[in-house]
Order: sequence, then C-alpha cells, then structure tokens
Amino acid sequence: MEKDSKKGFTLTELTVVLVILGIIAAIAVPFALRYIKLAEFRKNEANAKTVYLAAESELTWCRTSGKWKEFRKEVIGKGERNDTFGGADAEKKGRIYAITLNSKSAAEASPSGDLVRELMEGNTYDKEFLNAAITIEIDAETGQVYSAFYATHCGSLAYEGADDEAVLNISAEGDNRAYENRRDRLLGYYSAEDVTNVVDLKPVRLKVTTINLVNSETLSLNWSSNSRHDNLDVEFGIEFYEKTSKKKLFSTVVDRAELKEKGFGTESNTPVHLTVKDKDDNEIGEWAFPLTYQETGKGQNSRFSLILDGMMAADLMEDLKANETVSGTSPISMEYSTSITRFKDKITELASPQDIYAVVEVRPTYKNMDKDEREYRKSSPGHIEYGEHDVRRGYQDGRR
Repeated sequence: MEKDSKKGFTLTELTVVLVILGIIAAIAVPFALRYIKLAEFRKNEANAKTVYLAAESELTWCRTSGKWKEFRKEVIGKGERNDTFGGADAEKKGRIYAITLNSKSAAEASPSGDLVRELMEGNTYDKEFLNAAITIEIDAETGQVYSAFYATHCGSLAYEGADDEAVLNISAEGDNRAYENRRDRLLGYYSAEDVTNVVDLKPVRLKVTTINLVNSETLSLNWSSNSRHDNLDVEFGIEFYEKTSKKKLFSTVVDRAELKEKGFGTESNTPVHLTVKDKDDNEIGEWAFPLTYQETGKGQNSRFSLILDGMMAADLMEDLKANETVSGTSPISMEYSTSITRFKDKITELASPQDIYAVVEVRPTYKNMDKDEREYRKSSPGHIEYGEHDVRRGYQDGRR
C-alpha cells in the first residue's frame, strides 16, 4: 500500500507565517494610512488654492464692473466678521469677513453659502468639488480675498468651538492655521501671505538682455535688462578691459534711480555725472557723460545708451561750462570732447590706441519696488567686444 506523499503546513509553520504577516501589517498599514491622509491633505491644500484664485478672479470682476459695493453689503450682512486677529495682525481685525459653504454632512446650511457658490459659479468643477466645508475670507475694505479654507472631514468651519466631525476651528488665534496643525486635521488653507511666500521662493534672475558697442559717429555702449520696475530697482556695474591682455582699465556705475533724483530723464544725450574708478578701484573723480534712456512702455527691456567717445553736443558743452568743477573735483579736462581719453593722466593705458571690451553686470538695489517683495538674484556679467578703435584720434583730431 502506497503512502500519501502530500503534506500540509504544520501548526508551527502557519504560526510563523501569521506572525510575519502581522509584523508586516503592523508596519505597512499605519504607513499606508499616513500616506493616504497626507495625500488627502495635499489635495485639500490644492483645492483651497483653487478656491482662493477663483474667488479673487470673480471679485476682481466685481470691483472693475462696479458690482463690489452691492456684493460687499451681502458679505457684511450674511458673513461672519473675524475678530480673532491679534498681535502683528491686529490691523486686520474688523476688516475680514468670512462666508462659508457647509458640506452635505452639516446639520444646517450656512446663510452665506450662496455667496460662496456665486464666487465659484464662473469656474468649472466636478460635482463633488463643492461637497466640502469651504470658507472664503474677504477684506471688506479692499474687496480682495484674504484667504480660503477647504475641509473634507467636517460639516462646517467656524471661529470658535472644539474640533470634531461637526466643525473645525479656523480662528486666527493660537496655532489653528499652522501647517502642522492643519495637516493633522486635513484642513486646506491658502492666503494672501502665501501668494508672497510662493513668489519669494522663486527669485528673479537678473539679466543683461541686450548689450552692444557701436563704433560709428560716436562710440556708445548700449544695454538693457529684465528689471521689473523700469530699471529703478537695479544698478549697472560697467567695467572696461583691454581686449588682448584682458587687463581692467576702468569702471563706473549707472544707477537710474539716483540719476533721476538729480533730474535725469529720457532726453537724448542728457549729461550725467558718473564716478569713475581705475583698475584698482580707486576713484578718479566724477565725469560727465551723455546718456540716453529709451523707454519701451513695458517696464522691461528699456535701453540705455552711454556715449564713451564723441564730439560734445552744444547743450552738453554749455552745461559743462556752467559747472567747471563737479562735486569738488578738479576742473573737467577736454571740455569739448567726451572721449574716455580724458582719463589718460590717471589711466595711462588710454594714452595710446586700445582695443577694449565692456562688461555690464546688473545688481539689485531694491529701490522703488513699492509692495513687490520678490527677491532678485544678481546677474551673470554680459560682455561685448569691438576692435580697431583708435581712441586717440577721436580726441586729437577733433573729428568726434
């Protein structure tokens, strides 16, 4: 009689397998639950931002179409004033009103729920998007959205009361709006402060967008940048080098904000006084240069044109004659020329013909930025070369 060779698991083997599965479950299940919870929180954060942007878009239309005054009355009449601001935010107290749309699980509808729907109706969402507790805080003085909340695990949002399935507290007191607190409660939030913070995380890299040296009737250096505030928030460091040896010759700085305070405008070849430094960064005085600023009307890419070598215009000549000395320095030499060979006593390399090139670097000064607090990053230097320019002839023969 043959013996049955089939065997099953022993009790010990089954016990070991169950223990292993239990250990795996003990590790994996909490991790999975945390992951699911974090994913839901991030979705609520994204939805809060969507609510904020959609509401701000609608309110922008209200303000520009003349409907804000009427809508404001409804917000104040049906909404809830947030009196929980304090400390550095005390100025917001009495200005911020909340309109709330309760979720389907709420015991009763909110009086201001229709106002939330009105701000959302111009946007397309799936039918479940509004099945959440949504609060939009509006600044009654400016007509702008201050913040937006989005919660999927409660019936309503309020400025008081203990957290439970019926309500989540969104008071500005304590840490109700802190990231860690909201993450644990799956409460999405986006505010006007977040708009600034997001921008701050993405600094603007300054650039010299165009640069060229033009050697024709005059020798001029032309450049532009991507400044956001019409070049009133940056300065331009300009350095000149001998082309072959790459030795630095001299440098100067053009700061349009400072020049504008002294009367510099956009007229052609307006005389400006720039501080010039030698190769060792020692100042050799202030010197007059014709400078033109050509506006584009868009704030960015407006162009500077600095005359380095050329015959002096009559109005510039009269200006220099009327100001024989500049800032207490020695009288300006070569008053009938704007040639950079004026510096030859201080910069001996300019006493003979030179092939030179220019390096322009745009640097942030953060002037005239108003409430724009975005960060700048200094540019990489832009440089341009030209050859066969005899700077001596421009002065000695008086042809320029």
